[in-house]
Amino acid sequence: MTKKFEYNLKGQLVKEIVGSGEKPTTIEYTYNSDSTRSSLARTEFNTNVNSWLTYFEKYFYDSSKLLIRKEYRMKDKDLVRISRYKYKRGLEIERVDTTITSIRSYKLDLSQNVSHHAYYGKEEFKYNKEGQIIEHIIYRPDYKTPNSKWRFEYKKLRPI
Repeated sequence: MTKKFEYNLKGQLVKEIVGSGEKPTTIEYTYNSDSTRSSLARTEFNTNVNSWLTYFEKYFYDSSKLLIRKEYRMKDKDLVRISRYKYKRGLEIERVDTTITSIRSYKLDLSQNVSHHAYYGKEEFKYNKEGQIIEHIIYRPDYKTPNSKWRFEYKKLRPI
């Protein structure tokens, strides 16, 4: 796989081309005046639908430059996925995904008792005193029923 990168004069990545030939994926980035990434535009050929698709992401930050909201849109589709982030002491503790759409197949139907949905969900993260992740919980699209949980342990290495 071939990758090409383009940077602006500030050293920020502004364009990425993945693949070669007639159908490479192109990703373009823009930045705010404070050098935080403000948006992303991705154009790729999707073999499932045999056409070019373009996705847009827009990023919003708090005064500490922590990402607090991300909006994902698909060109020519009535679909906006919104991810909201919460932090404690600079560490992400929660991400909640919701979607605004009129497209029936993208809407959440809780009566189907799904365990995962690409556009709705919640994740929580817990950390130890050293800031290392010790627990990661992924919830079902109802936002309250855990679907999976990982626990992490860190062992101190003894000198040899």
